[in-house]
Amino acid sequence: MIQIVRPVTFAAALACCALAGLVSAQTPPQSIDDEIARLRKELIQTQVDAERVGQEMKKDKQDFEAYQTRTSQHLAQTQSQLDTLKSETVVQSRADDALAAQIRGVLAQRHEIELSQDEFRQKLILFCNNVTPEVKRLPPLIMAPTLSGLSLLINDLTTKSVDVVEGCTRLVQILNKLDEAGSNIQVSQESSPAPDIPGMVYRLRIGTIFEAVVDTKGEKCAVFTGWGDGGAPHWKNLNSPTSALAILQAVNVREGKSLPSFVNLPIAVGAGQEGVK
Repeated sequence: MIQIVRPVTFAAALACCALAGLVSAQTPPQSIDDEIARLRKELIQTQVDAERVGQEMKKDKQDFEAYQTRTSQHLAQTQSQLDTLKSETVVQSRADDALAAQIRGVLAQRHEIELSQDEFRQKLILFCNNVTPEVKRLPPLIMAPTLSGLSLLINDLTTKSVDVVEGCTRLVQILNKLDEAGSNIQVSQESSPAPDIPGMVYRLRIGTIFEAVVDTKGEKCAVFTGWGDGGAPHWKNLNSPTSALAILQAVNVREGKSLPSFVNLPIAVGAGQEGVK
């Protein structure tokens, strides 16, 4: 804290001297020269003190002015920073509002997409359900894998285990395989599905119109004629060694065990054109 000392004036100094004279009047008288010397000394000291106090006051004034200058500068800088902060706050607030608007727009678009996906998902499920009855009429070798793929796809679409893009891709793959199966020949060796022909047999499928089984010796054969009400396949035993040998020959040609040649197969029987049920 700065203390301001008022300078001692010359009148005050004379008053002090007068007071000192009164005091000295009560003491034994001194010589005039000694008194003058003493007063002169006191005046000099008073002037020195007055000059020192003046210098201190001048310095205090300069320090106070410097303090005021620094304070003004600091206040100006603080105000400038506050103004900048306010401007940045306004800009950030506008940016936040714009971002919030964009987020709301994206969420709205996402909701529309989800609704569209759900609608398309239902269409895929409906298509699979409509195709299923037709698939169930196909020969067993092609019907089983196709029906299994459709059933799994319907389940995954219903439970939303897959998105509509993957669901659509899988459906196209199933239909492509079905289309390819309609124009190719398939041969396999496995346990007989025909009740009248036990043991291991060859199975021969031609497109989607014919499927037959024949024993490994070419003695017995049966032809697929359709599906029963309970979903069991019907196999008609032809009781024809000639047909059995023809089917076995077709198998051998397909597997490269025999030279290519024309083979008369009982396709009309498999297609139900002779009244076989």
